Amino acid sequence: MAIKEVKFSSRTYKISYEILNLDKKDYILILHGWGAKKELMIKAFKNKFNHLKQIYIDLPGFGGSDIFTPLKTKDYAKIVENFIKDFNHKPSFILGHSFGGKVATLLNPENLILLSTAGIVEKKPFLVKLKIKIFKIFKILGFGGLYRLFASKDVEGMSRVMYETLKNVVDEDFREKFSNYNGKSLIFWGQEDRAVSLKSGELIHKIIKKSEFFPLSGDHFFFLLHSNFIAQKIEEMYLKFQKTDALNNEILDDNYEVSEVFEKEQNINDFEQNVISSIDSALCQKPVVLKTEEIKFEASLKDDLETGNKILKEFKSLQDEYIKLPENKYENLDDFSAVGEVFEREDIKEDIKEDILISNKKMEKGDFSFTKSQILNPDDLKFSKIYKRRFKKALEKIK
Repeated sequence: MAIKEVKFSSRTYKISYEILNLDKKDYILILHGWGAKKELMIKAFKNKFNHLKQIYIDLPGFGGSDIFTPLKTKDYAKIVENFIKDFNHKPSFILGHSFGGKVATLLNPENLILLSTAGIVEKKPFLVKLKIKIFKIFKILGFGGLYRLFASKDVEGMSRVMYETLKNVVDEDFREKFSNYNGKSLIFWGQEDRAVSLKSGELIHKIIKKSEFFPLSGDHFFFLLHSNFIAQKIEEMYLKFQKTDALNNEILDDNYEVSEVFEKEQNINDFEQNVISSIDSALCQKPVVLKTEEIKFEASLKDDLETGNKILKEFKSLQDEYIKLPENKYENLDDFSAVGEVFEREDIKEDIKEDILISNKKMEKGDFSFTKSQILNPDDLKFSKIYKRRFKKALEKIK
């Protein structure tokens, strides 16, 4: 047995617990019912689980765990939630018997195991109703201290704090809580259970969407007789989840490998497009234009000459990278017209490159005495419309 300190509502609760199958990673948290303690659940399920670690706890006010003031079911759930936080991960399953089933439901686990759980308010027998009315009259008259005379056997030896706690939790209607639970649930029930009727179990099964129902022989503590079967069903569910997770991971790995291939192909296509875009962007600069009337250049034309030289260097660098692409670089184009468009564009770039080279070579030799017939004519080049328009404006500017 171990003790863990858990803080809740400005108080520190000492929670008694025990762990079995320490070598397992995933675990099931097991909660006892009202008036019981963890030893009862250990007696039922010890050595029954082969694949799961088990954590058994005493709820506050039971066994070796503290209680200071009257609690509600939601308070119990919060204390247990704070208890779980100190572990590396949440439980794969939470199992609750009777009152413990209500606490387990509020914890909203991925997988919920209910054993004859409370939470459905059933009609009380006539004698019970009569005793309650008589006690209320005595309480009004100032004889509330005589509550033990009217209390059921469940409260024998119970402290005042625990009695007030029982009053807080005993008649809670959990139908909405069960309806809001969206995880998977296994529900086991004693067919001869008189504390919580079999009809309540059947109703809970109908309310919880993803649930399976197993009525078994026995009373409210039927699980002591059927612990092997219950543990077997839980571990079958666990192993099924493990197999599904493994399959999903395998599918993810396969998808990752496929995506890597597509990513590589896309990178090649992106690189090709970047080369074309870069060349297009470079060629959109104002073309080098010579003045035929004067030998001297205007300042703007000198800038154009420098730009032209930069374009050539960039063009050559990009072209070298472009040549490194695989020979089947056009295999993904949609049709032959698209291929033709690419070849036509490359042909235009070659013509522009050649014209710029010729102009620059002449200028490098100091040959600026061109005649008008030697001016580059945009109509002779395979410029696109935008190139022709820019080139013509540049010619008109210097004529």
